Amino acid sequence: MEEKLQAVCSQLIRKKDLMLDEKILHNLQEKDITVLVCEDSLCEIKIVSKNHFAISDVIPVLSDFGFTTLSEITYEARYHDKPVFITKLNLDAQAQGLLIKHQENIKD
Repeated sequence: MEEKLQAVCSQLIRKKDLMLDEKILHNLQEKDITVLVCEDSLCEIKIVSKNHFAISDVIPVLSDFGFTTLSEITYEARYHDKPVFITKLNLDAQAQGLLIKHQENIKD
């Protein structure tokens, strides 16, 4: 059972997802939330925040933009003994061009 759980978790969260780079940490010092769009050619949005928020507030906004959310996962990381919440949204890959085109609007 433990091996199956590990296999599922490794599909949802990659090792890189657990790392917070300097750019993200710098952004979090200036504001409570930062958004990353389409990293490593993946059609995903990653929201990193100091506070946990309801994903139901985000999904309808993406739907209004015309994006289909295929999966989402929220997990907690730690930075200087404080929690940092990371929400990873995988979107329909057919929307990648649209997502890249509008990434600054999405971040705002």
